[in-house]
Amino acid sequence: MMNFLQRLYLKTKTSIVFFFVMVSDTLVYLFYRYQLETESLYRKSLSSKLSYDQLEKLISSRSANYFFAPLTHVFTFAMVTLIITGIVTFGLYLFDYAVNFKATLKAVLVGKFVFVAMSIVNGIYFLFYRPENLLEIRHRNLLSAQLLFDYDSLSATEASALGAVNVFEFAFMLLTATCLAAYYKKSDSTELFFRIILGTYGLSFLVLTLIKIYFSMNTR
Repeated sequence: MMNFLQRLYLKTKTSIVFFFVMVSDTLVYLFYRYQLETESLYRKSLSSKLSYDQLEKLISSRSANYFFAPLTHVFTFAMVTLIITGIVTFGLYLFDYAVNFKATLKAVLVGKFVFVAMSIVNGIYFLFYRPENLLEIRHRNLLSAQLLFDYDSLSATEASALGAVNVFEFAFMLLTATCLAAYYKKSDSTELFFRIILGTYGLSFLVLTLIKIYFSMNTR
């Protein structure tokens, strides 16, 4: 399987990979926005936190951003992908590799398809078990450390933190490392590239998660 993915990575143009992953990610985003995050769910989740006028204004604004919201999502997807690529590229540079930003970008894009799969898995779950509120959609992650606890007993901060520790983050780093090993023609060194990604992207992700948890706990 990994050999097939490596060959596919080497033969496919970066622009095609970007287009495929971006379109897949955007379609999943639209499914969440218009099928799962319904108006009734917004009312149920926010009626006790916002006044009637504020809630109506929010729902109206959300409906009006029919085209702008997806475009914002695509822009955010592109920026996050570039930032992750920059972080991984920096790690490769530290380990004295002849850095190729385009090849690294393609490897990250292949890896990011894992997160599309994560959203699909969670989305299928929510089709059968409708979420009780917006926080559940945004924080619940089926294949994460949340499985070790009763989800309903977790606060939003706890659910977010435990959800960050998941199979998909590991799979993203492993898949990206596998692609980089293929590019640098070091098929037996996937573990080395995994450690590089873990020490750069993984560390950055951990720090960002801790910062989010800190502000979440101090702004309640």
